[in-house]
Amino acid sequence: MIGAGGAGPPRGGKPLSTTRPATLVAVLVVCVALGWTGVRVVATVAGALPDVPLSAPVALVFLVAVLAGGGLVMRRRVQQWRPGRERVTPDLAVRLLVLAKASALAGAAVAGGYLGAAIAYAADLAVPFRRMSTWWCLGSAALALVVVVAALWLERECRTPPIDGPDDGRPALG
Repeated sequence: MIGAGGAGPPRGGKPLSTTRPATLVAVLVVCVALGWTGVRVVATVAGALPDVPLSAPVALVFLVAVLAGGGLVMRRRVQQWRPGRERVTPDLAVRLLVLAKASALAGAAVAGGYLGAAIAYAADLAVPFRRMSTWWCLGSAALALVVVVAALWLERECRTPPIDGPDDGRPALG
């Protein structure tokens, strides 16, 4: 879990820091280039533009729901903890934190890939297939950015409040 100062647990192991926005932007930019290049290469080799998978938005919405659910659990059990409420197990907290960090990076990569593909499809919007594919790519990229936001929120909710003493009424998480 991430401590109040952004550093990981005080005992043993390498501290886990928060996801840096610069990292997410770098992943997004690289994947925009890869998405555009991928569509162009497939079009050159196959002689036709590839279809855009229509199942991607469904998977992204599911991932947003999972991340939001995890964020609500962590908010209730860590940020709004009161005596008598169940505490978060360290295993659950670490698993949710790792899920959040991985989802933020994956969301940035997927958003970049779909933005690159949208740029490639947008070369000739007069063709109905290209216009529809461009909109599907832009919609999927927007949902992937929602995944990034949900993942960063879950990551934030995994932060433990500062603990003043062993018996100050807050959950012992670290």
